[in-house]
Amino acid sequence: MSLEGHDLTVGDVCKILYSRMVLIPGIGATNASKILSLSMPELFIMWDSRNIRELWKLGSTPADYLAFLKDMKIFASELVSSVQTNENLRRDEAIIWLESLPLNANWNSFVSRRKPLAKLLDEFNYWLPNSNWLKTQL
Repeated sequence: MSLEGHDLTVGDVCKILYSRMVLIPGIGATNASKILSLSMPELFIMWDSRNIRELWKLGSTPADYLAFLKDMKIFASELVSSVQTNENLRRDEAIIWLESLPLNANWNSFVSRRKPLAKLLDEFNYWLPNSNWLKTQL
């Protein structure tokens, strides 16, 4: 991709968009990621400062957000592969299966709706620091 005569990677564009969003008064890191995620959920994932600090040990710089996006891409790929194997599904079917999980992390109330995989990862990142599951994995 080229912008004003400069060759840019997708990562460069992500950092530029994020860095410009956080400069808007009242937006900040969390809201910038939400706006970007709602605009292009296939590329951007929401994050919030609590999850950044506690779970991923990242700051809120554009480079930190890009590192988070890369980590989430790897995690999502592993998650989809796991569902493919465990449920004996094709990749597209595994993604639909994941997107049809419950609306929120309260697994006792099964309210299903189709949502992007990025939203599922956001819910997972919200749920994980508050769960006992993480403590059993360390």
